[in-house]
Amino acid sequence: MGQNHTSNVLALSCTHNGSPDEHAHAHKQLERLLQQLVERSSGTEALNEFEKSTKGKYKTNIAKWECLSMAIRFLSTWGKYRTMVAFAIGQIELANDVGQQEQVSTTATSSWRRVIIQADSYLNLARGNLMLSNFSKSCDYAQKCLDLIGSIHGGSNESILICGHAFLIRGKGYLGLSNLKLALESIEKSLSVAHSYDNKALECLACCAMAAFYLEVKDYEKATFFPTKASELLSEYGKEWNKSFSITTQLSLAAAYRKVGKLEEAMRTCEDVMQLALEEKDRLAQAYCMLNFADVHRVRKDSERSLPRYDAALGLMIETGHRYGQVLVAIGKAKAYIRGKEFQQALQQYSAGLQLAESIGCKVVSMRIHGELAVLYQRMSDQERARSNTLSYHRLMEFIGLFCGVCSEAFGEKHELLEALPCSHLFHLKCVAEEGILDTMSCPTCQKSALKTAIL
Repeated sequence: MGQNHTSNVLALSCTHNGSPDEHAHAHKQLERLLQQLVERSSGTEALNEFEKSTKGKYKTNIAKWECLSMAIRFLSTWGKYRTMVAFAIGQIELANDVGQQEQVSTTATSSWRRVIIQADSYLNLARGNLMLSNFSKSCDYAQKCLDLIGSIHGGSNESILICGHAFLIRGKGYLGLSNLKLALESIEKSLSVAHSYDNKALECLACCAMAAFYLEVKDYEKATFFPTKASELLSEYGKEWNKSFSITTQLSLAAAYRKVGKLEEAMRTCEDVMQLALEEKDRLAQAYCMLNFADVHRVRKDSERSLPRYDAALGLMIETGHRYGQVLVAIGKAKAYIRGKEFQQALQQYSAGLQLAESIGCKVVSMRIHGELAVLYQRMSDQERARSNTLSYHRLMEFIGLFCGVCSEAFGEKHELLEALPCSHLFHLKCVAEEGILDTMSCPTCQKSALKTAIL
């Protein structure tokens, strides 16, 4: 899934009034306080300490909510996702009370604002759970956010933007659960919102999510196109954007470069990202940089360099609680051990990765580990286990639906060009062209319109 670096949609500060210098001072004070807290506590304990430390400083629930909003941005950057989730839950509790203390809860304006901050709080909770690889929870909370926005009449730029980010997080959550149709559908909705409202920052993030989707199904041409598009948006419009956009975009590019064999470009890109990640104290970005470095060295058959970097990446993934990344590390280490013919150690890594992948519900990754295990057991002349893993591989492939609706052949096993119709069903591009699906104007799977509306 990669990363999900975004700042809060509402981007509120901890102070209602004051000069830019006063805002900057409050910002620094909050950063120092949080750094001290997260060094000695986490989760709900950290939230309780934070509330004690800030008690009396903010007179209203909305002011307290805004302070938590800024705190969550710091926690997200630092990879403190467990604590971020606790703070988001605290935000929701405050958001539910907003209006009562302000004594204007009967007005339409107050009701609208309360819904907006409730939705934004659930968006933070969805984002935190996504980064902890709690994909099902992430989808549920993103949907709760969308339901809240849908409950108010009329739309504003603020509410529409929240929806765009909620679609994005929901799409990434579905991708983590290997529900490819719903993942693509949600990411495309996010991209459509960005395009319709000319929001280049959201478009940039949605392009990176598209890249992750096409990496998962092994269409490396599109997996390269989308982060390239994101990079162009960043270059043209992103001079004032948060550095996290650059980190997310370049990590997406690096992953694509490695898959298409552009190893030098992947290394250079990751070196740039690592420098930014160190400056921003972005632990998860550092973890993905180490993972990319390790993968490149493994492909170059340099186990002496790859294995220590896998270990470093794993340490950072465990620290942040990013379980999906831990699975990727296990797979990479297993492949490195196989190159050195250390089959037992490879089996241990694959087994650990499979157990974790199953626990987070990532069926595509589970399927691929079964495929790797089948090949490994074959090399070890263990035909029974090879057959068992082959059967598991095909069962999962069928469950996920990695089959073209035209030719009935599988996709996602090797690099192939794919085509997604507006209904989000995937086909081989050559099958769409040969069968003239766009001419018949209907999807072979669901019979819905095959006519596309350009969104890029």
